[in-house]
Amino acid sequence: MGDELKPAAKKPAAKKPAAKKPAAKKAAAPKLALVKSAGAAAGAPAAAAPTPSAATPFVLTPFSELQPWHRNARHELGVQEIKGAKHNARILEYHSVTTLRATTDEVPWCSSFIAWIMEQAGIRSTRSAAASSWLQWGHELTEPRLGCLVIFRRAGGHHVGIFEGWNNGRLMILGGNQSDSVRVSPYDKDGVLGYRWPDIFTKPK
Repeated sequence: MGDELKPAAKKPAAKKPAAKKPAAKKAAAPKLALVKSAGAAAGAPAAAAPTPSAATPFVLTPFSELQPWHRNARHELGVQEIKGAKHNARILEYHSVTTLRATTDEVPWCSSFIAWIMEQAGIRSTRSAAASSWLQWGHELTEPRLGCLVIFRRAGGHHVGIFEGWNNGRLMILGGNQSDSVRVSPYDKDGVLGYRWPDIFTKPK
């Protein structure tokens, strides 16, 4: 008996590739229109900045808006001690207005710096090299104001400087002998002993 002819096996039908969905069009970014207020269009002065608070980001106040002693302090930014046997003549000049009259820049000089900028502005200082002496000088303030003196308690003594503003809840202080130089540095409010304002100037509200 001959071999039977078997029907050839059918190949499975090839799957058709799934149709690609058209790519979604990206939404165009909205254009930001620059809107000018009527005041700006008319050349009106900018609105006054809000009173500084602990939550307000720190921005250095323009020089033109500062009190005379504060301007003197800003001019001294960058003055620093000289390491070694030599001493910075400018720091010795700060010392010269105090009764101590220290002859090296290694003697703490934050109070000497404040005394010097006050005397340069025609305001009698404490003429003391002790930062704590400023607690009895001028008017007492209950809250800091731009340009007021701030007296702090620190390890081993005291510190005095000028209030520049707030930054993340810390006081920004312009002063001498801060990291051995005249600079603006942050300080915690916990160490504050007092805020003072010169007698001959109107007490800020």
